[in-house]
Amino acid sequence: MRASFSERREEEDEFLCRRNLHTMEKLKGQRLMREQAQERLRDPQHRWALRIKFLQQVKTYIGVPYSRKYHQPGTAEHESALFLDCCGLVRRAMRDLHQDFGFALGPGNQCYQYDTLPITLSRPQCMRPGDLVFISWTYFSPFMKRQPHDIVHVEVWLGEGEKTVGARWHQGKVQEFPSYQFVSSSYGNMRYHFKSIETWLSGACVSHCRDHRWRLPDDKHNGKSIFSSHHLDQQAVMSSEGWGEPSGPRETGVCGAQEELCLGAVQYNSETKQGLTENFGRRDFAPSNTVGIMLHFNNTRNEQQEAKESKATEGRLSPRKWRSPQEQKGTQVMQLKAKGQGMSEVQG
Repeated sequence: MRASFSERREEEDEFLCRRNLHTMEKLKGQRLMREQAQERLRDPQHRWALRIKFLQQVKTYIGVPYSRKYHQPGTAEHESALFLDCCGLVRRAMRDLHQDFGFALGPGNQCYQYDTLPITLSRPQCMRPGDLVFISWTYFSPFMKRQPHDIVHVEVWLGEGEKTVGARWHQGKVQEFPSYQFVSSSYGNMRYHFKSIETWLSGACVSHCRDHRWRLPDDKHNGKSIFSSHHLDQQAVMSSEGWGEPSGPRETGVCGAQEELCLGAVQYNSETKQGLTENFGRRDFAPSNTVGIMLHFNNTRNEQQEAKESKATEGRLSPRKWRSPQEQKGTQVMQLKAKGQGMSEVQG
């Protein structure tokens, strides 16, 4: 006997309630994990140990090829079960240690990772093991897509002179390099940006960029995707951490013209008891590795700008009611009569 419509509706509601309850329980567990990790990471020694653990985790992927399409079929590289590009290497190591860090790094590329690390170091001598060096350059080919801030590559600092580990070449593998500096025939005007991972080590992973808003991607993926239904709980936690795909540069501000525009947070100095706002625009500004209170003011600014733009849009694009020619003619006659009556009153 076929179930009635009301019975099927009750079964669907019960299923949704069970799924939502299961998701909420997982969300509570992951929030608890994040809070516990942040509590542990207040200890400088624990942060240093986690820094070294992250570097060692990155090294475990040495030898993994960059991508299948750059290798001949039948070769060991082409048949590899895992492929990692430059940002994929960092993401993979971070997700392996998500319980230690208290968050799961989002799926964005090196530009997203760049925006979540607000502490810029002025020179290579300030780098510590596990820190990241980002590279920006200009492609010679006009057909290449420009990335936010022109950031196109990232490598992990080894802490041994200028040595780094990363996935640099399309036909290569994850490997150690004697120096972070290299030359390519495909691009020029290379610039190196030294970023401390101390923000991640404090258990925080949010975008600090004024010009790009990393939004959560839509849930339209197959079962093999990390955004499939069984990852909705993790997706919700990541959404609260502020990751996602970029919505493009804002109309206000310069998109990636200067790296100091990414410093969307002011670090609190425990010694002077004030925010380092006077150094905010300096290119050589390098805050200490001690993470203080991060005053995040991007959300308020974005909300105000969105409200202003929405109000202006509503005023410009408000729909007009359609009127027939007879109605339009009648309206014009009424306006002329009202105008004539007003003139007569003034003259009287």
